[in-house]
Amino acid sequence: MRKLKLVLFSIVGLFALQGQAHTYLSESTPVDGVVVTVAPEEIVLGFSETVILTAVSIREDGGAEQALELPGESDERFVVGVSDLSPGEYIVSWRAVGADTHIVSGEFRFTVADA
Repeated sequence: MRKLKLVLFSIVGLFALQGQAHTYLSESTPVDGVVVTVAPEEIVLGFSETVILTAVSIREDGGAEQALELPGESDERFVVGVSDLSPGEYIVSWRAVGADTHIVSGEFRFTVADA
């Protein structure tokens, strides 16, 4: 019985560790929630490990989503150009495939204030 408990505990521990190993967004520029007075010309996405970026888009809050050009290679850090952002709140959405083949996605917000 004691060996069975040890085996079950070990299996649960392995699943818990595996759940923490998923890729995540480790940095973004602009930073989530920041207010800037100069509209950015690029969005930077940094991940915890090498990924394939499969989608990235930007939209003004309440506005239409605009797909951004994807870099063609896998990497840990991506720089994606944006242009002509007027004052307002923006939402950047992204989706990527991690080295473990899991699809991860998320979004962050920033605001361009009047200068």
